[in-house]
Amino acid sequence: MINPLEYFFAEPAEQWADAFPAGNGRLGAMVYGGARVECIALSDATFWSGEPSAQNNNPDGPRIVAEVRRLLLAGDIPAANKLVELIEGRKHNYGTNLPVGNLRLWMAHNDASHNGYRRSLDLSTAVVTVRYNVMPGEGQPGDPATYQREIFASHADGLLVVHFTSSRPAGVSLRIGLDGDEQPFAVQAEKPAEEPGCLTMAVQAREYIHSDGSCGVDGHVCMQVRAQGGDVRAQGDQIVVEGSDSVTLLLAFASTLTEAEPAAACRQRIAAAAQLPYAELKQRHIADHQDLFDRASLDLGPSPLPDRPINERMAAVQAGGEDPALAALLFQFGRYLLIGSSRADSPLPAHLTGVWNDNIACRIGWTCDCHLDINTQMNYWIAELTDLSECHLPLMRWLENTLAPSGRNTARTLYGLPGWVAHIFSSPWGFTAPGWSVRWGMHPTGGAWVATHLWDHYAFTLDRDFLAQHAYPLLKEAAAFYLAYLVEDPSSGLLLSGPSSSPETAYLYEGKSYAICLGPTVDRILIGELLAECIAGGAILDVDAELRSQWQAALDRLPPFQIGKHGQLQEWLEDYDEALPHHRHTSHLLGVFPFGQITPEDTPQLAQAARVSIARRQSGPEGYEEGSWGRNLLTLYSARLDDAETAYDSLQILLRVDGDRSLMAGTKLAPRHAYEMDYNTGATAAIAEMLLQSHQGYLHLLPALPSAWPAGEAGGLCGRGGFVVDMRWQDGQVVTATVQSRRGGTCRLRSGKPLTVTLAGQPVAATAAGPDTIEFATEPGKNYTLS
Repeated sequence: MINPLEYFFAEPAEQWADAFPAGNGRLGAMVYGGARVECIALSDATFWSGEPSAQNNNPDGPRIVAEVRRLLLAGDIPAANKLVELIEGRKHNYGTNLPVGNLRLWMAHNDASHNGYRRSLDLSTAVVTVRYNVMPGEGQPGDPATYQREIFASHADGLLVVHFTSSRPAGVSLRIGLDGDEQPFAVQAEKPAEEPGCLTMAVQAREYIHSDGSCGVDGHVCMQVRAQGGDVRAQGDQIVVEGSDSVTLLLAFASTLTEAEPAAACRQRIAAAAQLPYAELKQRHIADHQDLFDRASLDLGPSPLPDRPINERMAAVQAGGEDPALAALLFQFGRYLLIGSSRADSPLPAHLTGVWNDNIACRIGWTCDCHLDINTQMNYWIAELTDLSECHLPLMRWLENTLAPSGRNTARTLYGLPGWVAHIFSSPWGFTAPGWSVRWGMHPTGGAWVATHLWDHYAFTLDRDFLAQHAYPLLKEAAAFYLAYLVEDPSSGLLLSGPSSSPETAYLYEGKSYAICLGPTVDRILIGELLAECIAGGAILDVDAELRSQWQAALDRLPPFQIGKHGQLQEWLEDYDEALPHHRHTSHLLGVFPFGQITPEDTPQLAQAARVSIARRQSGPEGYEEGSWGRNLLTLYSARLDDAETAYDSLQILLRVDGDRSLMAGTKLAPRHAYEMDYNTGATAAIAEMLLQSHQGYLHLLPALPSAWPAGEAGGLCGRGGFVVDMRWQDGQVVTATVQSRRGGTCRLRSGKPLTVTLAGQPVAATAAGPDTIEFATEPGKNYTLS
């Protein structure tokens, strides 16, 4: 029977993106799956170069900002854009996440003598399996031997596990080594009397692109080799195993970012895991993974190639074919990656490439960090949408403990203002200054945007304690900055932000390209959203009545959305032409998604203007600047605009144009196609929003269902208000649905056809609440059936 949650290759990986990812929320591994020679690329969320710095901001910032504003208000755009360069962030020892190294394995059989190769990843168990047959040597009797290895990153036990077996007794023989790839790591192989074998590797994060090379964490890798039978011995800096029935490797990593003594922490984890047999380690890992993964399910229809390798299925879609099961697999793969890179106890949030590191993103123009102008946010939208709320916690903990404290220094030093602010990207070291080129780095609402995830967590869970103790205080403090930051436009009386930009694009003024302005639409969206969330949070908690009045007054004076001369939603306060009409960034459309400020029902003219903006981006003279997260945004916008077929076409382009041979794909905007996890998490969010939306105060079932998915089932999709929806549809219409109410209260629900509501078989009173919309009272923990 075919497992729809498993996909496979019939060959080892030749490139990083074709390897299979395993992660436990901190440690990551990419399994290439070579039959005779295996490489498993190792990474860790805490393996960072760089260090904290309090000197990233220009202390003369308040004077410079005031003068830049004066120039912008006076219309001297060239002078303002030149002067603002003085407040560019100072890179200093910014650093980047780096790969740890490689686990290398050399099997003692002839590579030319194997067949029946299969390398698979089962998303439901988070286990990578490599299996193949080895023929007897020439002139040797006997049947072929089946070799298998299983690899998983156990969150339950905090380490990477690799298990080897052979159908031939005493058939497992191999050499094992660790190396630092491009980094000169010292490796020492030891065989303590009380253990079968141990490899240790002392490592240090150092690189010379995003820091000066003199700072970074120290780390330690420790691996224990446990063999059933046979001989195990140290040979130089490697371990040799001969004639064993099975071999299990236990590998742990730790660094000084979170551990005072990384080596001791590694030994402790391995010692605890070594008390358990392999079967129990695997069972503990699977149970821990499935506690999260099994909460959501999706069936969009069968695949025309269910028994073919993933590269062949991708090739068929890229040739114009349809594969609804591939879309469902893509949905679940994004969830798999978030689970693997961001657990409730993870020390850091998922960075640009999750917890994995392709050794490309960390060595090019950008860094392997937390980008705050789209990428971090896109990685975490699915946490609440697909019932992985605990996976959201590392981001919010980092916001509270690292980003906001550093942002207070930036607010005070660069702007001379209260509260906290962050710009375009950040790291474990709490960088909150503008980027080191204001052309792309002057994004003073990056912190406000990522802070809205605090409100999202509350909106989906209705956790009042979280709101009172964590979300509201941080949102309130961010609002304090923007309340003081806004400047009145003398000609209109509107409150404008700035100096700012519309990341990471530019406008034309007198035939030249500029980035810096006052009052870009993205700031109006993000500051408006922040103030609205503070007003709502204060009302729920019944606090800060006077402050709420001030927030409302400021909200009322923000610039309105405007429709430009092309019928488009304006990106800037003035109706400038785009200097880069094909650009991947569409930050002025964030009012469509993730925020519900523009909807077809409530603001139809603005919704149409948003459609025009999308069409213009895609039909620019240079063609749309195709990039995976940008494509995901276009899909999400179309889903929110109820344009089901447009959303589906955009999702297909993601697979056909942005995709590669596997479900992981590198951005084509970077050298060697650096991987970004938002290719996957953004696609998961887009599919979820096509099936369920809740941003307008009601659960909207199948709001953007395309004709390509006429029948299907979805489970575990979450809506705001603490509701979880399971549903089945046929011929594009809901047949039956179940709504679990986790917190009680009134449920409002919209569907394309009338629905009746029952609880344990008994009718529940439901009243009309609008077109195709009903509402009914719910009790906490009860499941309501709609049919």
